[in-house]
Amino acid sequence: MGWKVYIWTYRQLVNNREKIKAELLQFLGNNPNFKTHDDYLPFQKGRVLELKQHQKETLDKLAKLREDNFSMALLADAQGMGKTTTAVLDAKRMGFTQD
Repeated sequence: MGWKVYIWTYRQLVNNREKIKAELLQFLGNNPNFKTHDDYLPFQKGRVLELKQHQKETLDKLAKLREDNFSMALLADAQGMGKTTTAVLDAKRMGFTQD
């Protein structure tokens, strides 16, 4: 049927991010819709990103949920309140993105 299937182990996803990203780019082609987590972080003219208080509280609550062995959470807030930034920073804390 002409399908191409790419499979990676969790270990490969954690330890070989750049290689997997390159393979995805090769597989998907130069797609302008293909973005990595870091593409969603806002840029602030070279200054350190400063979180809003509710984002800090959300990150703390997510950490507490993990300590209590919860594996899922839902971020719900109004448009423009920083849900994506919060989720990306949480993923970064978990080691799913590069510095």
